[in-house]
Amino acid sequence: MKRSIIVFGVLFSALFFTFSQTNTTQQQDSTQNENKKSEASDPTHWLKTRLKAREAMVDRANRNALRVADEELLSDIERTNGDTLKKIEPILYRYLCSVVFLPENLNYIPNVTSALDIMIKKLSDKSYFLSIAGDVNSYPIARNPFVISKLLEGYRLSLESNSDEVFKSFEKCYRNVIYYRINKVYGYDFIIPDFIAFLNEYITLVGQGKIKDQERIMISHISFDMQIGRGKKANEFTKTKEGDELNQSMFEYLSKDKKESK
Repeated sequence: MKRSIIVFGVLFSALFFTFSQTNTTQQQDSTQNENKKSEASDPTHWLKTRLKAREAMVDRANRNALRVADEELLSDIERTNGDTLKKIEPILYRYLCSVVFLPENLNYIPNVTSALDIMIKKLSDKSYFLSIAGDVNSYPIARNPFVISKLLEGYRLSLESNSDEVFKSFEKCYRNVIYYRINKVYGYDFIIPDFIAFLNEYITLVGQGKIKDQERIMISHISFDMQIGRGKKANEFTKTKEGDELNQSMFEYLSKDKKESK
């Protein structure tokens, strides 16, 4: 009798466990199906879901958890194809801004530069980057050399399509470049290549007639400040092939100005 009861109990437990597992699997399948339906009807669903969890981390000022969550989300966004991102650009832009403009006690520079990089290279609407560039230059992170380099890259890639907007906030960025040059603090070597590339791109586009030379006065001031294209005196702009090219192209750019004034 006891043996029968034990066998019955074992069988009942096994059946109960199987039923529970089946029920759990069905619930998971149901949840996944609901998520798929939500994503189909609302392309922003996956992003909104993760941003909701992120809000709690911001509210609790949980810097470490927020850093990891943003790292993972930014990495996923970078791997997402352009057509998918195009459908969610407005909400994606708001998220990227929230990464860039986190309070100083919560921000993490690698995530800031990743967010800017996505704005510059992944979003189809290139005005998104330029719309916040001026605000970034007025924010404490603007003094970080990696942020300065990323801003210079964004300006360079936006020159041909929107040079007027570029120069509305470029001057603030240039002041930070000057700060690094005068004080020779850590990070200047990271800034110089992107600064050289920006100036080379401007002079090239002007020479090709792709943009108007509306910033000649500012470029001349930069040439004077940095001593670019004003002789063969060695400086940081003569240490690389790109720097040498800039010295030469700047010299020709300024010489053209002198010829036209005669």
